Amino acid sequence: MNIQTNTNMSMNMSMDNKNIMPESDILDDENNLPSQFVAAKRITIKDYMEKPEEFRSLVNDYCIRKGNPLVISDMQEVPGWSDTTFSLNQLKTYRGAFISALDFPNNEKKDVVLGKFIERLQQENKISSDHSYKPLKESAKKVYAKDISCPTEYGGTLKEIIPDYLLPHGPDDLFSILPQRFRAENLMCYLGQDKTGTPIHRDLCGTMGHNLMTMGNPGSFAEWIIIEHEHRDKLASILRPSETERLVANLTDPPKYTKSSFMESDRAWLENAMLKNAQFKAQVIVQKPGDLVIIPSRAYHQVRNVGVSIKIAWNRITAQTLQYAFEDQIPLYQTIIRPEVYKCKAIVALTLKHWNTQLKLLKNSSTKITKFSEYHGFRQKSNRATFFLNSRILLDLFLTNIIAPELLYYGSRNVITDDADEVFTVRCDFCYGDVFHRYYHCEICNKYDLCLNCYSMGRSCEHVTEMKMHQSPKNIQTYINLYRDYVNNLNGVIGPTLGYELEADKEKHFLELLPNEASNLATTCQRLEKFRSNMKDQFNTLECQHCSVKATVSELGNQGISLASVFKRGICSKLIKKTKKFYANVFTCIECTDNCDECLDLENANESLKDYDLVYYLHPTHDPRNWGCFIDFNVQKTCELEISTPLTPTPTPTPTPTPTPTPSPKLASTSKPKDKRKRRDSNDDTDTHNKMVVEHKKRKQIMNPA
Repeated sequence: MNIQTNTNMSMNMSMDNKNIMPESDILDDENNLPSQFVAAKRITIKDYMEKPEEFRSLVNDYCIRKGNPLVISDMQEVPGWSDTTFSLNQLKTYRGAFISALDFPNNEKKDVVLGKFIERLQQENKISSDHSYKPLKESAKKVYAKDISCPTEYGGTLKEIIPDYLLPHGPDDLFSILPQRFRAENLMCYLGQDKTGTPIHRDLCGTMGHNLMTMGNPGSFAEWIIIEHEHRDKLASILRPSETERLVANLTDPPKYTKSSFMESDRAWLENAMLKNAQFKAQVIVQKPGDLVIIPSRAYHQVRNVGVSIKIAWNRITAQTLQYAFEDQIPLYQTIIRPEVYKCKAIVALTLKHWNTQLKLLKNSSTKITKFSEYHGFRQKSNRATFFLNSRILLDLFLTNIIAPELLYYGSRNVITDDADEVFTVRCDFCYGDVFHRYYHCEICNKYDLCLNCYSMGRSCEHVTEMKMHQSPKNIQTYINLYRDYVNNLNGVIGPTLGYELEADKEKHFLELLPNEASNLATTCQRLEKFRSNMKDQFNTLECQHCSVKATVSELGNQGISLASVFKRGICSKLIKKTKKFYANVFTCIECTDNCDECLDLENANESLKDYDLVYYLHPTHDPRNWGCFIDFNVQKTCELEISTPLTPTPTPTPTPTPTPTPSPKLASTSKPKDKRKRRDSNDDTDTHNKMVVEHKKRKQIMNPA
């Protein structure tokens, strides 16, 4: 399922034959498939209507734990199903007056009154109609009505026929934790017909996909081709960008198939013939009315429609899917510039906060029974064990992927604190990733924000040396306390009933690091910011602190050394002994690093950082203020910037989506008056610096005795 994003993010790229849905060789019989295909597992809900626990166990084991697709047929036999509710005429009643952006042939989107489109669709396919709308004047052939907001009536009917743990915003869906204002629209309706479909893709952020065909005219079906995540590299070797992708694809020669990001672009079509000699078997589903398809996390899939059909689709987030998102998909999204949409970091934090509150209530309950414990089925040991496992996954993500990267070890005197209402509201203007706590902001540009990851890569706006670190008004110590409190409550309430508990004090490893030992993301950015501030227009040149050899950021990138890997290291301890000054230049070259027994290792890919096939989801020029880093292409880059004379800033133009780079402006360093963002309170301990000063001085004395 594709969640609809802002229309101003659209590429509107031209297509050639390789980008157009193949219309032949559609598979229509799961029992008669070519040798390179195998039918996905299919069950009927009729066998499980009296066995709800057995059905739940099957879904958990087969789809979630083993990561396999599953078809559940005969959902129309479940009490509560209504053919009338799901009819085309009723959809016109529910949503006919809505204006929807429909996918027309040649990759063109048009805003159309949905009722007029449906009327034309019924007319062209000889489907009976109540004629409640005038038909669309132009042909509806090959037009796909996808990502339509579902009528509320559909949601009500789903609750009657789908088990609650599979429902959107149900007990096993962490989307339900997010405040309404942060939730992406997740329940979508798809009105398909002949020669329409969705290219190969994975559902966002590792979520599990669910797709129910609720209506179809005689003979209609949808062909699903599914490739599990374990076959990703083999799939990459047979999918290649077309010639018209050259503005958003940077291809190596020979191609680096296994490093390709083309499969994440939502522009790749898989033809059945491509799989003839593949070293894996693709799974096939021929979905018909009443079939519920469950797609496991990170599985690639494409859909082609035959006949007229309505499908309802939604995604669920679980602790396991969040783990996959942080491990695999979110880092990739930041590189290829794909909007995250789902606010995964906020979901982790808010889920732990909510669950922690409920564990406290359970702990203080005289009966040891609460609505929360009943909701999660704590009476059964297996459900308590599942909750414990999910808690452990979320806690590990919270500490390792969310809290630890945000810690500062050199102090935060110059970090600017946002207004009170700016919590979980900032999004990176380059990669569209969601910001959790700290980020960079340009006061000269019009509200330009950059996540720590993009800043550490070298991405920026034109005012490279003027970007300043900002932070959420919420003290990060609050999150550290939440982590500790949750571990204690989980071990005190659930742990004893299972006979095991989580390790306590895991956070101490991160909190007790000395500044020069830290290599986390915020500290890396802080070192880089300090260096840029000191070096001014020479910030792209680094000088080895041992031998004084100079190297540019681009030269290092060609050697396989990223900007982040340079500033991830503190200054060599041999050099820090000589001064108490906070070193801005922490660089030591490869040779000196190898020869020095106190230099920390320098991360080196041993090949150019461009040595892979990069295919953007959105090109960096979607916002003309963007300046790319070493690996970006067809865009101005900060690593190529050498300007000595600052200019007076000019008004920032309204961002216009375009696949071509904008002209390169010169570096401007004139700032404008500050906005209402306030500086952090000097007593705020959102970093670990103040409490480690004494220990740091002691360590220095040990390292450099008088």
